[in-house]
Amino acid sequence: MCEENFRMTWSLEAFEKLREHVPSLPWDSELETLLVARLYIEFVHLVLRYLDCEKVEELATFSAALVKTITEIRKCPDEISEKIVSGFDTWRMEQSAYIEVDDDDSC
Repeated sequence: MCEENFRMTWSLEAFEKLREHVPSLPWDSELETLLVARLYIEFVHLVLRYLDCEKVEELATFSAALVKTITEIRKCPDEISEKIVSGFDTWRMEQSAYIEVDDDDSC
């Protein structure tokens, strides 16, 4: 039982630390927090990948939020974290627009 309590405590502390670094909501479940963390890492990866791209405007068809974030960072490299979080929020909404909902109840 002691080992189980240790695991639960460790798990809760780990998720609290993750929430400090990922733009999640306090009421997000652990699964939602992990999904947001995965998306956030993907977005940061894209920003870093295309930050030095000369023709960033060509990405506009891919993601307006990504282009805006990269452009803002290039103009003023201060407060990068805030720009990435803001861009991520917009990018996340863009991505959710592409998720198709299957209303078919059949298996």
